[in-house]
Amino acid sequence: MQEPYPAHSLRIMDTAYLAYADMRAASQNEEYWITGVKADMLFADEHGRWWNLTDWLRSLPEDQQVADVWVRAGKQEQVRVRLIAVRLPQEVIERRKKRANGSVQRRPKSKGVQQCGRRPKKGPGRQPRKRARKHNKVSASKRRQ
Repeated sequence: MQEPYPAHSLRIMDTAYLAYADMRAASQNEEYWITGVKADMLFADEHGRWWNLTDWLRSLPEDQQVADVWVRAGKQEQVRVRLIAVRLPQEVIERRKKRANGSVQRRPKSKGVQQCGRRPKKGPGRQPRKRARKHNKVSASKRRQ
């Protein structure tokens, strides 16, 4: 059983383990957290307009290096959170785009699974085939980021 965190404490959380309900409970108990944000997070700004994080970041002026605003995160929970975004240097952006536009390779998920059908004959000159890596395309939204 997890003990409650003391009031005014700060936790660094992984996005995968932090739900909006947890954010609301922590806020009510005067606990604070820092977490990364998923690019598809939905939130409402101070005018009540709903944004996708990626679209909101693109709407900011090019010369704005830091954004620090209070928003309501989550379509249903609407937890009041502080959103802080820092613009990356251009060389970091270019390096990430170059890496994202390269071929995406994933290893086969199953290793050592028995295959149906005929097995290759053993003998001189017959080498077992190596499994090819799958090449997946990078999504358009990932290339735009």
